[in-house]
Amino acid sequence: MRLVTWNVGYYCDEGSRAGGLRQLTTDPAWRGQSFVDILDSFRADIVCLQETRIKQEHIGPDLACMRDYDGFFSTFEAKGRSLHGTAVFTKKSSTVPVKAEEGLTPSLMPPGTPASERIGAYPTPAATRLSTARMAEVDNEGRVLVLDLGLFVLINVYGVLERVNKDTKAVDPTRAAFKTDFQTVLQERIRNFVNTGREVVVVGDLNIVPSSRNCWNPDWRAQQENRSGSNLGSFDDHPSRQWFRELTGRDGLLRDAFRLKHPKEESAYTNWSSEKLRQQNKGSRVDHVLVTPGLLPWVKDVAIRRDIHGSDHAPVMLELYDTLDSHDQRLWEAMNPGRLPGDMQREPPHFAAKNKMKPRQPTMLDHFKLSASLAPDGSASTGSSAFSAPSRTSSSSSASKAAHSLATRLSPPPSQTKSRGQGREEKVLGRSRSSAPTDKRRASTEVLVLDDSEDDMPSSSPFSSLKRSSPSGSYTSASLTPVFAQDDSDVEILPGSYKPPDASKRFRPSAKEASGRPNKMRKRDIQP
Repeated sequence: MRLVTWNVGYYCDEGSRAGGLRQLTTDPAWRGQSFVDILDSFRADIVCLQETRIKQEHIGPDLACMRDYDGFFSTFEAKGRSLHGTAVFTKKSSTVPVKAEEGLTPSLMPPGTPASERIGAYPTPAATRLSTARMAEVDNEGRVLVLDLGLFVLINVYGVLERVNKDTKAVDPTRAAFKTDFQTVLQERIRNFVNTGREVVVVGDLNIVPSSRNCWNPDWRAQQENRSGSNLGSFDDHPSRQWFRELTGRDGLLRDAFRLKHPKEESAYTNWSSEKLRQQNKGSRVDHVLVTPGLLPWVKDVAIRRDIHGSDHAPVMLELYDTLDSHDQRLWEAMNPGRLPGDMQREPPHFAAKNKMKPRQPTMLDHFKLSASLAPDGSASTGSSAFSAPSRTSSSSSASKAAHSLATRLSPPPSQTKSRGQGREEKVLGRSRSSAPTDKRRASTEVLVLDDSEDDMPSSSPFSSLKRSSPSGSYTSASLTPVFAQDDSDVEILPGSYKPPDASKRFRPSAKEASGRPNKMRKRDIQP
């Protein structure tokens, strides 16, 4: 099994800087490919991204409703801009998270979230020595996603970057304190997981260079960090590096998986400040894969993919063994508790992005597509419609099919319709059809009318928001015999939907037609 972590915040292209999830596909390395193509190219089972820089309303079906992946997002906006942000994509055939949530504390959860949807192990103010308000503040920038994957808890992190003053070139002490508090809350959450017997994997851009061997210019960086007047001392004496060593040391909660697999590798960098420095491999290692000691037997390798472009960071890949000689259980089974092989119907947690998608309001084109699927006699045609309600009864009964149809044809009152000639070709919204003489109450315009019964409509239907404004103008679910509205007030027309104009103004007969002689309808005879 393969897990990938990648900061996609920026890419460098001839001196211009842009970044984020949406900008990734415009990079020359990926131009012409969709986001799904990028995910597939990793051949990964789990992809963790940082600095996605995307607003919640911009997460469309292409990201939230992919066929092979479940997506999870944590977003943050400030002054109208999308900042920071994290995302996780899990391949449905490989693993479906048991639970998922954003943040290190429960402060971001909707009120009333049941305990069954909470992962737990939350830090407390007493343990962190921070107020509840401060803990919520450091947890409010879209920096963390937490997924329960059965075998282990995955924490995708975008760490705090210490802001440098443009004038003094000194580190902003406010953001330095913010970073320290964020790390305190993160460490306490990890500790609580370990104390409850859970294995943990922490991945992401922590914005921490562990030691001088993980940076090509440690002396210069130490000089920049000491400009704040705090006299931090040498490069390795920085508080964040001390915190990292405590977290991953011999007695720490986690282990640096890359260093354990590549203890002697030098110049192993994951981030470069320019494309030129990347070509020279003058960078730093700030993207990490940290695991609890109990998971080390599963770790096959950790690799930095410098050959993959599209960001100023390189992806880091974690490879896990599929089976262990000392374990009877396979990795897939351990990461999919209670799931049978080949089961592709398991739903992701409620926090999944697809469950946050707002239903699209139906348009007039949807109405006509739905009506076109009906036979002339009003019964359902053999062709299936994407907007048809699923039948709950035997397919042998045409009445049962009709009972679950969501549309019928509706015409204006008789007083508003003029008789048409026999055998006339009628054009409606670009669609031609031959119409025999019809009742004056039958109109060519097709309008969707729904019954009051909620049982006849699936909750996922795009028409679930439609409803009638009065009891009249409906049809019963037992048949498709139209019940004609007596006036326009009987049917609620949603914004953006089509409302037929006055029928008396739609048709102007020619002189030949007025005399009773047949004549083909001309374009100018139909007013829009």
